[in-house]
Amino acid sequence: MLNTYRELFTYFLDGIKKTYTATVHPDVFVRIFNEWGILQWTADNMSVKEGVELTQKQIDDLQNLLVEQEISRISNNTISLSSLSYKYRRLGNIRVKVNYDSQQCDTCNRTGISEWMPVKVMRIDQEPVVNNSVFRKPSAMKVYYKQIGNNIIFDTGNTVDVVKAKIQYYRYPQELISSIYDSSTDLHVWSNTTFTDLYSEQKKEILDNCIKIYLERVKDDRYKTFLQQQSINDITKS
Repeated sequence: MLNTYRELFTYFLDGIKKTYTATVHPDVFVRIFNEWGILQWTADNMSVKEGVELTQKQIDDLQNLLVEQEISRISNNTISLSSLSYKYRRLGNIRVKVNYDSQQCDTCNRTGISEWMPVKVMRIDQEPVVNNSVFRKPSAMKVYYKQIGNNIIFDTGNTVDVVKAKIQYYRYPQELISSIYDSSTDLHVWSNTTFTDLYSEQKKEILDNCIKIYLERVKDDRYKTFLQQQSINDITKS
């Protein structure tokens, strides 16, 4: 099983053919795991080209990372991705509620708050065509969204306000925490600290990425210098 930090670290050391924990500083391992291993794994499993939910394995791999969050207060028809509960990685889908009383909505003949309705993505290259189409342009009954920077902006054709949203998105896996490592106890703390954000199979795939990245990087003189400096710092602290 790959539950504790130490078990993850030991698997990594076995993969790079190092038998002693002192040969690679734990902080180096944490950095590789967080900054390269996780990023590579999420990129492979949430590819724009390949999409998500294409195979049952992919659905199983990502089930822990799929989040549904309801946002009950929206201003200026805009959601900031930084306000989400988790670190955002890729959008799944959005549904919204609009307030028919918020602006002039002569064409819909409705009042109050709508039911949940789907939202269409506004493609940049299609925006002029959509806005000039009688049948496709944004309205109270046909809400669009586009992502600009760190924001999701809804377009209702200036007919109504979006007041609630229900967003399903994929988050990043949690990262390992390097600060809990205590060199004076010979990884004792790591033996009792678990990483359960992903299943063992997914953690193994990330660790295999880490092993590959490490073995490739140690051939780089600049990375060798970084590793040597980490070892020197560790000896100095001892």
